[in-house]
Amino acid sequence: MLDIKKLVNEATEALTLSIHSNKAKLTKFRPKQVSDLLQLLPEKETTTFIDNILKPILDIKNKDEREQLLQTIAYYFTENRSILSVSKILFVHRNTTMYRLKKIEKLLGFQLDDFNESEQLQLAIRLYMLNKPKI
Repeated sequence: MLDIKKLVNEATEALTLSIHSNKAKLTKFRPKQVSDLLQLLPEKETTTFIDNILKPILDIKNKDEREQLLQTIAYYFTENRSILSVSKILFVHRNTTMYRLKKIEKLLGFQLDDFNESEQLQLAIRLYMLNKPKI
């Protein structure tokens, strides 16, 4: 789903840049954030990638458990892998965060200390969070 307000703001910014540059040429929108770039990916490929990585978590029937695991891994990456920071944000004991991360590793068959696997998981989580209403 497109964020119309964001698109209007970007178009307005491009128009403003064009007017202030005193040039009669088209000004292209250039993504400023990684999330802007990720939103340009085709929905089908995005959904397939997310499903390939996160399916075991997304298939958990208990909504609370599923959301806890997704939230834990998302914060794990946004907080630079700090278990203590994640625990504070989620108001849970450090051992609870560690338990959830181990459960995520087991469910997905990933090792969070493996750079390539961690990178794939981080991208899948980021895409999931960006596209959550669509999926």
